[in-house]
Amino acid sequence: MYSAYNSTNPQYDIFLDLENDIELSWVNLLYWLEFLPILNKNQLIPGFIRVEQRFKDGMWMSTDFCRKTNVNQWKSIELGEYQFINLAYPYQAFWILDRELMAEYIISPSFHKDDSLKTSKMGIREGAAMGLLYENIPKGFKSRHVVPIQKGKKYVEWFPTVHHLTNNYANHPKTRCGKLPASQLVSSVNT
Repeated sequence: MYSAYNSTNPQYDIFLDLENDIELSWVNLLYWLEFLPILNKNQLIPGFIRVEQRFKDGMWMSTDFCRKTNVNQWKSIELGEYQFINLAYPYQAFWILDRELMAEYIISPSFHKDDSLKTSKMGIREGAAMGLLYENIPKGFKSRHVVPIQKGKKYVEWFPTVHHLTNNYANHPKTRCGKLPASQLVSSVNT
């Protein structure tokens, strides 16, 4: 497997592991490219949020959240007009890494199926999609992935949202997830 992710090959600058039902846009990639160098100085990685469209009213729902995130629960970092925060459930079903982060990932426990179970109790598929999520977390943070909110606002910006194309959680009445509007993920804001 290492040869498939050879972080020293000059042909590759970015590595991506993406589930087949995620729509990653150019806007998503540009957001990641813009904020990675700044966040990486603090051992953080730009994160994403999966969203689905509810058919009955067209509303965008969070795929993975069943409850709101209290912004004050963990440390955050301010960059210009944004406050980058951890979310209560940072799973995003994919990872993006540059060459430096890929080299870190290859030697981390999360890269190996059995060792990754020591880092997180996620299932095999979810564990494969976590990348460096729970590796070398800076003190005071829940994970390496952070997402931007406008300072003083109660919503996550739109550019880290990725469409979970199946829309299956938002439109299935018996699932717990997919019921929280994406615009309501944040319950409290630092001022």
